[in-house]
Amino acid sequence: MLKTTNKIGGSVGTFSLVLAILAYLPSIAPFTPALIGSVIAFFGAMIGALSGQKRIALLTFYIVIATFLVSPISLWIEHYIELSRLVIGLIILGFIIAVGLYINYRQSL
Repeated sequence: MLKTTNKIGGSVGTFSLVLAILAYLPSIAPFTPALIGSVIAFFGAMIGALSGQKRIALLTFYIVIATFLVSPISLWIEHYIELSRLVIGLIILGFIIAVGLYINYRQSL
């Protein structure tokens, strides 16, 4: 039963990562349902983390937070940094986090 739970949790975690990535860029537009996808991805990442997919869950949490930072909900950030620079910076930081998590994964094998 435990292996089935881990496989289901891993699938949910992977699906939530894909959903978070797909919700990132459309979240810039006003009134987009991408934020709903991010909320769903957040809960999917929690399920994935509880089933042992901690690296995928960590990257998903980062992308969900980045999605909320570039969304119209957080307009206060635009007083400090341009939105285009924020989007590009968060993408670069996310890529660095993903590479670091992948290197950690390869070393653990």
